[in-house]
Amino acid sequence: MSIDPRTPVLVGQGQVVNRIASLNDAREPAQLIADAIRQAATDAKLNKLPEIDALHIVRLLSWKYTNPAFTVASLLGIKTRT
Repeated sequence: MSIDPRTPVLVGQGQVVNRIASLNDAREPAQLIADAIRQAATDAKLNKLPEIDALHIVRLLSWKYTNPAFTVASLLGIKTRT
């Protein structure tokens, strides 16, 4: 798939800090990633997450997911292709 180099790109940033008093209150990395993506979309002035062609996530060292991109996509309500 070729993308026209004149295609506009919206960039947003999001950061989530998980400071907790107890490990029982800790959130999973996939939840933190999904929150950061939502914040980035808001920062880019998007009312909702756009259709996403691809979501790639580097495997996490601290938490093992079979398919981290699928897990995050599910949390964001993104339909996946199989």
